[in-house]
Amino acid sequence: VLILVVGIGLFLFYQVKSSFSGTQQTLAMIKPDAVAANQSGLIISRIEEAGLQVIAMKMTRMTAAEAGRFYAVHQNRPFYSSLIEFMSSGPIVVMVLEGNNAVAVYRQLM
Repeated sequence: VLILVVGIGLFLFYQVKSSFSGTQQTLAMIKPDAVAANQSGLIISRIEEAGLQVIAMKMTRMTAAEAGRFYAVHQNRPFYSSLIEFMSSGPIVVMVLEGNNAVAVYRQLM
């Protein structure tokens, strides 16, 4: 299992499972600014149109402590505090996506 974290614009992905068949599962989050702008439906539609399947989805709100644990790898970076504040500022939509080469397909969407 390869673990990779990348955040760009409205998207974040974290690969959670990969198989030899080319089918992968990846964790994706729609960040608070996109949720507040009512863009979740559009983003999910684009994900599905790209051939990925949403196999689990939940709207939630990260606490600052949860965001701190999730982004702990960045704790010594200058943007860490603002990242934690942003990610805990409002609701997020967390999804598990599945499909052939899901990580590469999701990167293309970004």
